[in-house]
Amino acid sequence: IAVLIIELFQQLMPVFWKCFIYDDIDVTTAVLPFASQLTITLGKQIKMNSNAFSFPAIDHFPQLMSIMYKQMQYPEDFGYDYTDEDDAEEEVLRSKLRKLSQKIVKILPTESLQFLCGALANVTMPLSAARTSELE
Repeated sequence: IAVLIIELFQQLMPVFWKCFIYDDIDVTTAVLPFASQLTITLGKQIKMNSNAFSFPAIDHFPQLMSIMYKQMQYPEDFGYDYTDEDDAEEEVLRSKLRKLSQKIVKILPTESLQFLCGALANVTMPLSAARTSELE
């Protein structure tokens, strides 16, 4: 049964990535619990300090962080309107992504810092000339 579960997870991951990066709040929000569970699994595997996992969650860390980074960026034309339900939903999603990001930083601080440095390396320099959406 364990082998079957691992196979199902491996089949599920491409679908999960497509949903997680999809440009629709409802779709991304629907798969956010799976991203959270993947993060919990990652933490447990790191605590066990073993490389003998059939489904090593660490292998998915770079893609998870990249998609979260993309999903947290504001569109160029974004202007928050507290009366707009869609804007409120976007803020709720970003809040959930920030919380997930914080969990990942606690689990993988060095790797998270490396990711952040890589992301900052792609920001327009000097920072005062960067677009707001790049910095947020």
